[in-house]
Amino acid sequence: MGLRRRSRSGPQRTEHAIAESRVSTYGQPVRGFLAFGIFLLFGSAMALLAAATLLFPGTILDRAWVLNPRGHQQLALIGRPAGVFFLLLCALLLSGGIGWFRKRRWAWWLAIFVIALQLAGNIGSMAAGQVARGVFGATIAAILLIYLLRVAPQAFAPRQTAPQS
Repeated sequence: MGLRRRSRSGPQRTEHAIAESRVSTYGQPVRGFLAFGIFLLFGSAMALLAAATLLFPGTILDRAWVLNPRGHQQLALIGRPAGVFFLLLCALLLSGGIGWFRKRRWAWWLAIFVIALQLAGNIGSMAAGQVARGVFGATIAAILLIYLLRVAPQAFAPRQTAPQS
């Protein structure tokens, strides 16, 4: 009498084989994880630059506003409070980026909050008449939000252990 060996592929997979497949995929890099973490850190650096130019106007750093002169005019009217806001935003994004790379769940929630806020701001821009800018920004924010809600949670899942035989 010979024993038939069951294949692990196809519909005859056992519960143990299914559990093993979940474990074997754990530890695989989540697509875009590194890029999004760098995005958070880059946002922190840009917020720091904006804070520096608003808190200490008239420096060589003001040349960075050539990319967004309209934004500079509007923020310069607010003055130092805008600089303080950007300094707080810098700290928020920096802690979020560090938490992201340490795979802290709160950093994932923080990223969702920041991108959702950006999406709302872009929708506000469309309502204020800046349609092209708002649509472009809203599209990017929506793509990032979809990424955060569909792909990124895999990186923050609790560790799975292999079942004992």
